[in-house]
Amino acid sequence: MDGLRLVGRVPYELEDAFAEYTSTNGHDLRYSQHADPGSETLGVILRAQRAGEVVLSGPVLVASTWA
Repeated sequence: MDGLRLVGRVPYELEDAFAEYTSTNGHDLRYSQHADPGSETLGVILRAQRAGEVVLSGPVLVASTWA
């Protein structure tokens, strides 16, 4: 997403970068009931996914009304 890698990152590092991206590009930043960051205007929710013993980021692309 405009050079921001969303997949396979350490979740807290991506959250910081995503917060910066949304604030500088005029997008909203919201958190789900599970504390996953996302943006309604972008239609994306960033989830943490387990990959063996490691937890990595995995975006979920949704309709903006679901974000």
